[in-house]
Amino acid sequence: MNFIKTITLIAVVCIGFTTNAQRIVSTTNKKAIKLFENAISNLREGNPEKAKNLLMNSIEEEPKFVESRIVLGDILSQEKANNEAIFYYKEAIDIDPNYFGLSYFKIAKLSFLEQDFEQAESYSQQYLDRPSVDPKYKGYAEKILRDSKFAKVAVNNPVNYTLSEVVGGINSQYDEYFPTLTADDSTMLYTRMLPVKEGSSAMQEDFFYSEMGAEWGVSKHLTPDINTDLNEGAPSLSADGRSLIFTVCGFAGGKDYGTNREGYGSCDLFFAVKQGNTWSKAFNLGQGVNTSGWESQPSLASDGRTLYFVRGQNGKSANIDIMYSTLDDRGNWSKAQKIPGKVNTPYRESSVFIHPDNQTLYFTSDGHPGMGGDDIFYSRKESDGTWGEPLNLGYPINTIGNENSLLVSASGDLAYYASNKEGGKGGLDIYSFKLPDAAKPRPLSYAKGVVQDANTKQPLFTLLKLIDVESKQVVVQAASDGKTGEFLVTLPAGKEYALNINKEGYLFYSENFKLSGKESVMKPYAIVALLQPIEVGSKVTLKNVFFATASFDLESRSEVELDKLVDFLKDNATLRIEIAGHTDNVGDDESNRMLSDNRAKSVKEYLIAHGIASTRLEHKGYGETIPVQSNDTEEGRALNRRTEFKILK
Repeated sequence: MNFIKTITLIAVVCIGFTTNAQRIVSTTNKKAIKLFENAISNLREGNPEKAKNLLMNSIEEEPKFVESRIVLGDILSQEKANNEAIFYYKEAIDIDPNYFGLSYFKIAKLSFLEQDFEQAESYSQQYLDRPSVDPKYKGYAEKILRDSKFAKVAVNNPVNYTLSEVVGGINSQYDEYFPTLTADDSTMLYTRMLPVKEGSSAMQEDFFYSEMGAEWGVSKHLTPDINTDLNEGAPSLSADGRSLIFTVCGFAGGKDYGTNREGYGSCDLFFAVKQGNTWSKAFNLGQGVNTSGWESQPSLASDGRTLYFVRGQNGKSANIDIMYSTLDDRGNWSKAQKIPGKVNTPYRESSVFIHPDNQTLYFTSDGHPGMGGDDIFYSRKESDGTWGEPLNLGYPINTIGNENSLLVSASGDLAYYASNKEGGKGGLDIYSFKLPDAAKPRPLSYAKGVVQDANTKQPLFTLLKLIDVESKQVVVQAASDGKTGEFLVTLPAGKEYALNINKEGYLFYSENFKLSGKESVMKPYAIVALLQPIEVGSKVTLKNVFFATASFDLESRSEVELDKLVDFLKDNATLRIEIAGHTDNVGDDESNRMLSDNRAKSVKEYLIAHGIASTRLEHKGYGETIPVQSNDTEEGRALNRRTEFKILK
């Protein structure tokens, strides 16, 4: 925490000294007292150098002058001469351990700054063990104690860490920070602080982006549809790079200064979408997310429906929390809440980043045990949906300075953040390092596809949902590009998924697939979703309807698909359909016909039980008579065992 920088250590305030000699209790030496009083006067007049000389003279005159040592320590600590300040505080304690108990606290915090963690731990504990502890400093002292214990171990057990400046055109003479990446690592978008105009001292935040070739390409200014005369910063891209949520600051009383943007607070979150190469106008996310306070640093989960961000009264609030909001099917964001679990503290949590695995949260905090400033932590999602105990990334990734704006690649191998270390291009630059194994996210797989009209092969814009078949939960909600029909999603490896697409004017589309974990950005699972226009004779295979072998009892994992079919039929109330069952050629013809008929009937009964009129439904079993593949292979037989529906009217 930055309290070390914020406590004013002027003795006139801390100790309450005045020019009244009766307040001085450690000496009656009039000459020493006069020198001390002159020193205090010089402090008030802004002459610390002269004050220091007078204080040292007073100590020479009176070797046991406690007050002079404390004030001298205060001045030296203000000047960041920490070890000299510690020397005088210790002398004051040696003369009278009980005169000014705050000296123990001051030694503790200055020792921590000097990375003498043993001494910081010892003196913070001594301060807390005193009979009377000032409540104003108790929490700070407890934090120094926790951080000292952590830092002592961390420094002696450093993590393997090599920081490398990203190669190419990203970094410049200006500050670059808060990077975000597409899942395929092809595009990096970041914030740059630059002059409002050439030669101006006024600075402004805008977005720039670079594309990956042999290295990161030339830095390009993002479209004026996104960058305006306000400050734009801290972007978050969706996995496919087509949705952008970002921070806009500079509002005053909700006014937009001619940018056609209106805000509720000092900084609000906005979003925009990309079709082809064109970004839409940016819109405020609304009052479910934004307030009269400060909302910033968004991170959009790869499910496309959960947004993490930070909120405080302002950007310098002592207490900033990580919040989340979810998107409903109507496109509205829920009222934001603090994330559940052990992440938020009474201090500052910020720079939140949710990895595409949706199970690992990276963030900055000055409230959890760390190296003293803003440290980077990670937390795993528990089975009950809460966030578990935060873990520090370790030393020297974290230092006694401030680290923030961490980004982790979808693969989990590389982490990126901003640093102003020596040797960079200038100011804050973006660097990368290999993430320690313990802090890596869950393995991911990739699915890439295109949505087209089945007849014309024209690309289609549509929303699509990917559902974990076992848990029945929507794990990704995404959209295809309206100009290319393409989509890209990241999904946890080793699971079975249902892809469902519902588009007005088209039949319901379903796909079933299982990711092995070998899918990568270079070799993703490929999907071509051909949507059939709604017309008599059109048919759809329900690829996520399952029966046990030789049974017509629906497996529970079929409910996800069938519920989508129920919704489709309710949305298209004039349709009448036939549900058709099909088998492979294993077994006799009549048994296969009866099995397929009973399976089709089971689907029909499910639909009726969920509100679809029986007069709109027919069912029929075709057995093995209409194969779609050869029955000579197991793969072919599996495709022939299917349930379909066909438009009758």
